[in-house]
Amino acid sequence: MSELDPKKFTHILVGVDDSPDAQLAFRYAMNRAKSDDAELTITSILESEDMNVYQALSKDFVHGKRDELQKHLEEYRQLALRFGIKKVNTAVSEGDPGETIVKEIIPALKPDLLVIGSLAKTGLRKRFGSQAAYMAKYAPHFSDGRSLMIKKQAFDPSTKRVFAHRGMSQLAPENTLAAFHKVKESGVHWLETDLDLTADGQIVILHDESIDRTTDKKGAIHELTLAEVETADAGSWFGSEFTGQRIPTLPQLIDLINADGLNVNFELKPYLGRDERATTLIEGFAKELKRVSPQSQVIVSSFNATMLKQFKALSPDTPTAMLFKRTQSKQDWAAIATDTGSKIIHPDVRGLTRARVEKLKKAGFELNVWTVNSLKAAYHLFDWGVDGVFTDISHRFPEAYKRQ
Repeated sequence: MSELDPKKFTHILVGVDDSPDAQLAFRYAMNRAKSDDAELTITSILESEDMNVYQALSKDFVHGKRDELQKHLEEYRQLALRFGIKKVNTAVSEGDPGETIVKEIIPALKPDLLVIGSLAKTGLRKRFGSQAAYMAKYAPHFSDGRSLMIKKQAFDPSTKRVFAHRGMSQLAPENTLAAFHKVKESGVHWLETDLDLTADGQIVILHDESIDRTTDKKGAIHELTLAEVETADAGSWFGSEFTGQRIPTLPQLIDLINADGLNVNFELKPYLGRDERATTLIEGFAKELKRVSPQSQVIVSSFNATMLKQFKALSPDTPTAMLFKRTQSKQDWAAIATDTGSKIIHPDVRGLTRARVEKLKKAGFELNVWTVNSLKAAYHLFDWGVDGVFTDISHRFPEAYKRQ
């Protein structure tokens, strides 16, 4: 029997934190690197999963955390150099530890040995079995022999959706035909709007429970007839050039959608779920929805699970989305959405974390986030895996985001 020749490693990657098992892994990695005269890279991940998007966008917040982590890794590096290892690097990235190391750091550095503690965080343990699948991906090696900051791959903007919230509500009075016409003029393909019901059972386009804020009249929409609503000026408050704009009816909006070739997200207002008005609205809406062109995509959303289930029973093939507020962050969004027959979730941007986005995406949900009025925040959410954003500034998005 020939003598076995143990493998000699040339580049060892070790993941560290301050847990006892990680310390054991680090000591093993140092000993092995010294005995093999191997390059040693020490990595640690800034776990951004529990940051909301605004914390993640705060340079002071993120840079402060990165600086702390980098300084901590430098202590490990100096220890390894004193131990006698000739070439020691550090690598810092951001995200889920296991997934980030497997998908980004391993392909970038191409180590031939990975060392982690056997009791390391669940994410690392779960992911590392599939590390070989990522090893062939090309990425640059270290250039300075000291430290590397790993950057994530860019997402494809053409796969993302931008919803014009209440139409082009920064260019024209919200939820008017003028605001909806400007969606097409701005090159955007999706609009978002709200449905409500008049006292005489007519479906109109209105966000608030009353017409006070967006017209020159006053009154709760459910106490006004359509004839009374049609006397209200819904445009002059925004600008004199919009004087005479009215609160649209659902048939008027559908005519515009068909003419302009737009896609639309209709929101069923949650307070309608308190009485028989909800049934009247849902039945009338499901009937009128049949007039929408087959070329237009439709999503129907609501904060009210009962209303979504009622609608789904009448229009089972229409995609529906469950809306969630920041105050509902402790609820099981996936279970609630599934109970309504919805495969889409529309969460509040405030308090939303990368960890929750990734969990919901892995569960098979589409995610469209409201209301995102910062391009940087939108890009960050897209990088997390979010599918779309509702925004008042859709006209400001680059053309690449207007292809869906």
